[in-house]
Formats: sequence, structure tokens, C-alpha cells
Amino acid sequence: MLPFARQLLSWQSADPRRRAAALVLEVKGDFCHDIRTDLQDAGRGDDYIELGLGGRWQWNPLSSAMATILEVIERTP
Repeated sequence: MLPFARQLLSWQSADPRRRAAALVLEVKGDFCHDIRTDLQDAGRGDDYIELGLGGRWQWNPLSSAMATILEVIERTP
């Protein structure tokens, strides 16, 4: 996965209108650290935004006003 992501995110990295975007969802965070490094290497370090409960940008899917208790239960492993 990492070589594919590296190639995709470095393609047309100097052109903001043509470069690829990505949304990476993972639990452990190892892959996200690699993606951050690859974006920095491609000159796109400012394009990396991390969502987390303790970070600058936050999203908690369990505290959504639109989520019912049944939806929360369905998401629970």
C-alpha cells in the first residue's frame, strides 16, 4: 500500500489543481506517519491534516448529534 500511496501523492505535487488528494483512515497510526513523511518529501507537508480527539482538528463519530443509539451500537466492534 505504501508504494502506491507514495506514487499517488507525489504525482503532480507542484500543481495544486492536479495533485491527488487522499483520506486515510486507520486505527494504529503507523501508516499515517508514513504518509506524512511522504507528503513532506514531495513538498506537500502543509497538505497533511490529522483528525484526532486530542489534536487541533477533532471529530468523534460517537458524539454526533445525528447518530442514534442504534447507529452507535452498530459501529461498536
